[in-house]
Amino acid sequence: MKCELIGRSQIECESADRDVKYTIDLDENCPNGACNCADFMTRCQKEWDKTQTVVEYSNPQRTRCKHINAAVMFLGNTVIASFNK
Repeated sequence: MKCELIGRSQIECESADRDVKYTIDLDENCPNGACNCADFMTRCQKEWDKTQTVVEYSNPQRTRCKHINAAVMFLGNTVIASFNK
């Protein structure tokens, strides 16, 4: 899943079939983040509102969709790569 930093706290990630791009804002619901995909808006946001706790994508009560998960990994890999410069 290709991701790109598009703002201070915003990352854009392609969908799995690459026909849609989703915007992730890591400033929203801090430290969980928010995404404009259907999974986040219908499932993950409700879980976040109940618990206010980050629950990773692999958990059925997750608060992060796969796009937020990809954005967090992208950001982490970008920071780690900067160590080698």
